[in-house]
Amino acid sequence: MRERLAAAYAAIPIIVSPPSIGDDLAINATSAGMSPSDGLPFDLASLSRGALVCEAIMKPARTRLLMEAEKLGHPIQEGRHMLDYQVGAIREFFGLQP
Repeated sequence: MRERLAAAYAAIPIIVSPPSIGDDLAINATSAGMSPSDGLPFDLASLSRGALVCEAIMKPARTRLLMEAEKLGHPIQEGRHMLDYQVGAIREFFGLQP
């Protein structure tokens, strides 16, 4: 996936790693968070103040990661928002028309 993103957005450095200080965007694209007993997929303390924390998981809508990030003052984006903007591409991929 990193290679595809890098090819599509050559001017933007695409780094796949745990978030680090100074990052202004962190996306959980793992399954961590689907179960209430799951730990956090990364350390929120490593993010810059005000970094956007995004989730790919749709159920639960508010994962532990998002709830903890919000408590720390980070803006958040639930997984369903990611899907909302992918529906068109999914339809096109499968040859479906709206």
